[in-house]
Amino acid sequence: TEQHRLETALRLQAERTEQAITVMSHGLSMFDADERLIVANEAYFRLYDLDRSVVKPGVTLREIVAHTIERGTDYGKPLEETYRERLQNARRLGVSTGQTLLKSGRIVEITSRLTSDGGWVSTHEDITARRRYEDALRDQNLRFDTAFLDAEQLPAATAFLAKPFSPDRLLTALDGLFSAADDAR
Repeated sequence: TEQHRLETALRLQAERTEQAITVMSHGLSMFDADERLIVANEAYFRLYDLDRSVVKPGVTLREIVAHTIERGTDYGKPLEETYRERLQNARRLGVSTGQTLLKSGRIVEITSRLTSDGGWVSTHEDITARRRYEDALRDQNLRFDTAFLDAEQLPAATAFLAKPFSPDRLLTALDGLFSAADDAR
């Protein structure tokens, strides 16, 4: 019958959606307009070390934030302030992105988008490795810039050291080095 065909198609669509959510590498959470959890995937539970007996459909965002604090995450501010910030970020028009540091030292980037019914859906990505690569690249660039500056000054330093020492020559050379360093910046 037509109803049976529609029910089968709906069940198949629900199974496909559940499979897609399950295999996502990022955490996913969806809340309704009353701030109650509708769905969250396994990656979300693992990322925040959540207890499934506490965090389940129907629990509020505030209760989830309280649960993460109870499990050791230190947001650096009181529960109510953390909760209000999370709610405010989630309910911004368009897409909002924020970051949080977990007790494990991992950095999570949270991207939220409002849904048509007043709720929101968020992805939660562990960006710790990316941040470490960015920091390492920044350090490497700084070392490269320093070495490049040092290499440019090497002929002048060699010439200075080849001549007899005098206090006036030292002051002149240091003044030249400081000027070159300022010009390079």
